[in-house]
Amino acid sequence: MGGAAAGWMNLTLPPGFGYVADNGSFPVDVTSGHVAWTVASLAPGTVAPLGVRLRAPLARGTASAQFTFDYTDGRGSPVVSLVSELTSIEIAPLTEFSPALAVDRSVAEHGDEVLATMYFNNTGSAAARTASANWTLSGDYALIDLSPVTSSTPTANGFEVGWANLAVGPHSLVARLRVVRGLADGLAMPIQVRWTATDGDGSPLPPATLAASVVLGFGYVADNASFPTAVAGRQVTWTVASLAAGSVSWLGVHLRGPVARGTASLRFAFDYTDGRGSAVVSILTGGTLVEIAPVTEFAPALAVDRRSAEDGDEMLATLYFNNTGAASARTASASWALGGHYLLVNLSSGTPSTSTPNGFDVSWADVTVGSHLLVARLRVVRALVDGLAMPIQVRWAATDGNGDALPPVTLNASVDLRAPGAAVELAPATLGVVSGSSFAVNVTLRNTGSRPATGWLNVTLSANLAYDSDNGTLVRKLEGGKVTWTVASLRAGSTIYLAVRFRASGTGGSSSLRFTFDFTDGRGSPVGSIVSPPASVEIAGLIAPFPIGAAGVGLALLAVAVAAGIIALRRRRGRGELVIDDVFVVNDGGVLLAHRSSSLVQYQDQDILVGMFKVVQEFVKDSFSKGVDEDMKGLEFGERRIMIEKGQHHFIAVVHRGSESAELRERVRKVSEEIDAKFGDTLARWKGLMEQVQGIANLLPQVWGRQE
Repeated sequence: MGGAAAGWMNLTLPPGFGYVADNGSFPVDVTSGHVAWTVASLAPGTVAPLGVRLRAPLARGTASAQFTFDYTDGRGSPVVSLVSELTSIEIAPLTEFSPALAVDRSVAEHGDEVLATMYFNNTGSAAARTASANWTLSGDYALIDLSPVTSSTPTANGFEVGWANLAVGPHSLVARLRVVRGLADGLAMPIQVRWTATDGDGSPLPPATLAASVVLGFGYVADNASFPTAVAGRQVTWTVASLAAGSVSWLGVHLRGPVARGTASLRFAFDYTDGRGSAVVSILTGGTLVEIAPVTEFAPALAVDRRSAEDGDEMLATLYFNNTGAASARTASASWALGGHYLLVNLSSGTPSTSTPNGFDVSWADVTVGSHLLVARLRVVRALVDGLAMPIQVRWAATDGNGDALPPVTLNASVDLRAPGAAVELAPATLGVVSGSSFAVNVTLRNTGSRPATGWLNVTLSANLAYDSDNGTLVRKLEGGKVTWTVASLRAGSTIYLAVRFRASGTGGSSSLRFTFDFTDGRGSPVGSIVSPPASVEIAGLIAPFPIGAAGVGLALLAVAVAAGIIALRRRRGRGELVIDDVFVVNDGGVLLAHRSSSLVQYQDQDILVGMFKVVQEFVKDSFSKGVDEDMKGLEFGERRIMIEKGQHHFIAVVHRGSESAELRERVRKVSEEIDAKFGDTLARWKGLMEQVQGIANLLPQVWGRQE
């Protein structure tokens, strides 16, 4: 049975999609266009279901999603990737309604006509296949007609209206009703509408129940006196039990007026007697004239036609400002704040506007009762900040028919920016090399955004570093000390791995490598730049062989220089039979991977020593192979010897004294083969993470003939 697995479940989001939630218990990391779940441990034979909820864009289209599980056994083994089947997603456009019901008055009398307006604006991005409105009038009203002229079906309690293919945009239906209820002053006469609709695919949308009410006539509300009060029909009576001679009693009455504009008069009558059987006498007040001003009401709303957009895209923002009252507004205005994210292209119906530092203003005069809208066509001018929320804010203000200010309203909508993003990483972060040797730096270039990127990867080299080669297929340009790779297209969520080899020179010192990625979205946006963390390079000078004699003499002198370095770094040991002092494992770029020693005295600068081994090996190839790529098997000098065994992506250097034995050579060869078997794939794409190769050191005691 296998061991537990640990790894990461990854999902690159399709363009325009957003992560909402999932039903798992794994830690989740959400970046622009990418979601990753950390699976700390998955026991053998277990199943961990994961359901993910995503937010889809509005526009119709198709998309696909695919999960990747990168896992390992937690014991230093190479990471393995499993890819799920591709899930195709059909995106249907959204159909949305926000129905409302309004009446043109709050009070009416028997025989009056009332206008009940239902607003059913389709604020989505697709037509509704069907829609219906079932009106319940409860015996208080009779239908006279509908506007616009619409066919209706009588029901037991009212009537029903239906529509097909209800397009995006504003819609309204005005029902002219006659009050048929009487002799019940103050009665609330409700109107109820049951709204239902289906989207473009015929699937039902959530229903809505709308309600409004009209009260019969002027209505008595309250008064400030203590007299007993009786309300009957359209008459209010206060009983005055006793009013002392010369006294005054104050009576203030609060009435509810109708909505419709007009005038009315009020007159009080006081019928009194002396309580001794005398005839009742009546006195009348003068008439009080009441001017009835109609109400002006707005229910503004703001909607956008998409949830995400790219730089240069045009989008529609629609302001609905239906006047649901009974009178025109004298003035109205909308102040649009675009936050530097958009530019105004045009407004519907050629509406004029005034530019402001942060957007534009629009104003109207005499906004009549009914439905109104303003469509602003906006162009996105923000770029290279993937996932940025780009808000739109509208400050709505209006005055009623008398010029009095109505309560202002602030409306908000937002669109997310879709753009490329970039990250550049280098490995390893520090290197120790010898002058004259070459070394490799692994560059990881990742598009962290949700749209493709195009750009240029650059590195500027100091005087003691020179470009040697790389393993990529990108178009490359060398100009002075600058190397540039052209990245024609880097898909969203994709990664480029580039191993770049440099050659060190000079007498020693420090240098630093930083890669810069200058990128854009290919849509005319300004170029953005991201800079990698530095990779520090420490260069050690190497004593050069004397340029005299044959190549063999140069090799002998170089070997003596290496021997001198070793003797300076290590304490001397006595002569004798075979003694293994140290074993080093180095990758093919000269980076030390592992070291074991038989002494408690450690090298103070192991990277420099191993760099010397690398230079010696390259010198031998250059001087003797002459086109034949043969690996050096060892060097002999004085009492010290260095045995070298070459693997696929590493070599082992064994420092020993005494005669080399076939048994030692066999043990070293087997260790090299075991390193290839266990770490070969890791070393082939190694990025400098020592945790991935720390197990190599545990294999080295086999060189001494012991296990660990």
